[in-house]
Amino acid sequence: MRKHFSVAIFCIVLSILLTFVLAAPHEQTISIPAGATRTVTFHLSWGDMVKGAISVSGGILHPGVEVKVTDPLGKTILNLGIVTGDASIEFSGGFIRGAYQLSLVNPSWISEKTVTLAYDIETNPLMHYNYEIILITVLVVLVVTSLLLYKRAKRKKLENLRVCPYCGQRVPIEKTTCPYCGFDIIRSIRCKYCNSFYDRSLPECPNCGAKNK
Repeated sequence: MRKHFSVAIFCIVLSILLTFVLAAPHEQTISIPAGATRTVTFHLSWGDMVKGAISVSGGILHPGVEVKVTDPLGKTILNLGIVTGDASIEFSGGFIRGAYQLSLVNPSWISEKTVTLAYDIETNPLMHYNYEIILITVLVVLVVTSLLLYKRAKRKKLENLRVCPYCGQRVPIEKTTCPYCGFDIIRSIRCKYCNSFYDRSLPECPNCGAKNK
């Protein structure tokens, strides 16, 4: 159990560090040879949002660059088509954490293109740590459930036991004689005056003469 909590804490700390790193503004210039494809990878979680702008220049034929974004499963979540100049980009991470690919395709077989990409990643901490929150919640539920089941089983076990008045050992409730000391639990009682045990069928204590009421 301690190991699981340690892993959860490590994941949260790592995610916080990545959040600060990803939150910083980014800008990069990408050269795309004729007929080539370049990709930019974003490691996003649920609630992370990428916002920015893209600028395309260079080339005399087919001046644009095809721009689209796919999620970790390969599904297209943003398709800008052919960008010939400036365009804005905006997309967010889904429940599946992983690599979101921004692909830049140069359809021209003659000229090289230059793409300037400026963006920043906004994170929602409450949603960003969804996996860590789920893990910790599951661990807490398991711990609480285990404790409740343990207490219930212990209480049920005690309900099926009684204490031998002579030796103090716990004896199964169906037993009439204590297996530890041989005391007859059913037939014997303790005198409230001298604390001696005697047969409950007797009208008085044979030790002190107190009446059996």
